[in-house]
Amino acid sequence: MRVAGWLIIIMLGGLIRSAPGWSQDKELAVAISQFKQLRSQGFLEEAVPFAETALAIGKGMFGAKDPTSAVLLDNLAGLYKAQNRTAEAEGYYALALTIREEALGLNHPDVAASLQSSGGALSWPGKIFFGRI
Repeated sequence: MRVAGWLIIIMLGGLIRSAPGWSQDKELAVAISQFKQLRSQGFLEEAVPFAETALAIGKGMFGAKDPTSAVLLDNLAGLYKAQNRTAEAEGYYALALTIREEALGLNHPDVAASLQSSGGALSWPGKIFFGRI
């Protein structure tokens, strides 16, 4: 009887580990890890596909309007900002800010942090900051 109990636990453990969510978690972690490694080494253009993959997986896992997706949007925007791809960076920063405002409220510290990061992108020469005051 004890052996049968352990077999059931082992079989359940195998089922849980093979569940689709676990696979997505791993894929997300790998994409984020690759993005961070390439970014830290200065390979910004090469990091973009990994940041895009992380964003796509994150949106699927958490939803497009979840604050976690906003973090992934900020990651991609930061890469574009570092490459002087202003228009793309602005769009992603603005979307991240909107998600945080709607999900967390205007007085949340993450909204302030998002305003700060997007403000840097939107204050480049020839740009007017659209921030909410």
